[in-house]
Amino acid sequence: MKSSQSTFDKTTSSSEYSGTKNTFFVELLGNGLIFSANYDVRLANKFGARVGIGYVGDTGGGGGILTVPIMGNVLLGKNGKYFEIGGGVTFLSGTGEIFNTSDASTVLGTFSFMYRRQPEDGGFMWKIG
Repeated sequence: MKSSQSTFDKTTSSSEYSGTKNTFFVELLGNGLIFSANYDVRLANKFGARVGIGYVGDTGGGGGILTVPIMGNVLLGKNGKYFEIGGGVTFLSGTGEIFNTSDASTVLGTFSFMYRRQPEDGGFMWKIG
């Protein structure tokens, strides 16, 4: 009789996350608009979440936009090379000429499809998508 193994077993799984559980990164032209600083945490094997904060100043001299991206993601792959699929929301709050008003807030739906390179023993993580 054959015994079945868990899909999280490193020897048989085609998608296994084995890197560090927490990552801090900066993102350009992503879900935080122009720039955001983000914290990503693995919640369960290949599933994770991230939260960030960003700010874009108004070049016209009056105000700017504060952004807060919050996303969930899943990693497909192994050995530090992953395809990341994510979705979530970005909260925006701004003043000045950017919103053409004195004060405005909105929420945008976001998604991402990325190649993620994250060494298993820590170090420099990068992604593009």
